[in-house]
Amino acid sequence: MEHKDKVLDIMLRSTGLAFLAILVAGGCSWVNRKVGLEDDHALEEAIEYKIKKETGLDIDLTPESEE
Repeated sequence: MEHKDKVLDIMLRSTGLAFLAILVAGGCSWVNRKVGLEDDHALEEAIEYKIKKETGLDIDLTPESEE
């Protein structure tokens, strides 16, 4: 496993499955505004990367942003 993959796995595990479920189900933009984060922050990008790696789906969790 590459170093980048290990770091991403640790980041995702540390956030917990509940937080991930809220982000995906409720939309990242709303959560980001509530906790004061900008769209496309490092955790969100890590989650998008993990989803793409595991499923092949290229998903933007904050489609309102200009990423």
